[in-house]
Amino acid sequence: MNGYASSPRAGYDSHGVANGGVPNGYGSHVPRQGGNTGFVLNRRKERIDWRKIASVNIDHLTRTLDVEVLRENISSIAYCDIEEEVDTRIVDQNFLKVFKMSQLIIQYLVHTQDYFTETVQSLKEEASTFHQREEERRKEVEVITEQLYKVKQESHKRKKLLKAQQNLIQSGVNNYHQSQQRCCVPLESKLVLLVFCANRLVLSPYSYSNRVTNTDTHPHGF
Repeated sequence: MNGYASSPRAGYDSHGVANGGVPNGYGSHVPRQGGNTGFVLNRRKERIDWRKIASVNIDHLTRTLDVEVLRENISSIAYCDIEEEVDTRIVDQNFLKVFKMSQLIIQYLVHTQDYFTETVQSLKEEASTFHQREEERRKEVEVITEQLYKVKQESHKRKKLLKAQQNLIQSGVNNYHQSQQRCCVPLESKLVLLVFCANRLVLSPYSYSNRVTNTDTHPHGF
């Protein structure tokens, strides 16, 4: 026996807490760093403002859930030395244990809150850096896209120019062949004409005598 009666709520409570353990479904969300929670007990000591505590209406606080009241008192309760605040000779030792464990729980929750706050801040900074890099990449893509568009336009112009040059060269070749053909045909025609004329001038005696006779008979060529 441990010298004191066990809690009547031992075992599992309505939230699924086993013997004062972590509620089911929450254990996987406990922050850990390389297998260690990273939680260090804060040794600082603060004094409880008993007048402020006395002015708190617990029933009203439970109904209204006034967070500001909790914030005003969380530091003094979580980091006080209870053995210096109360006479431990007249206080049940189990109550002191519960209070001290509550202090550790509060400190751990504060540590967890700080951990998540730093994590969120770190993620925000990473997200901001990512968006900044994404914006830079987007601008680079826009510049490259514009350059590619200009290159395509220039390539299209060069293709048209090359096609025009090819057509011009082909037209020049065709004109050259046509001019060569035109030069050859008249030369042949001239040679044929010269031969014909030569044949007409060199008349045979029979043809010439007939021409003279006809001229004499018909002086006017009739």
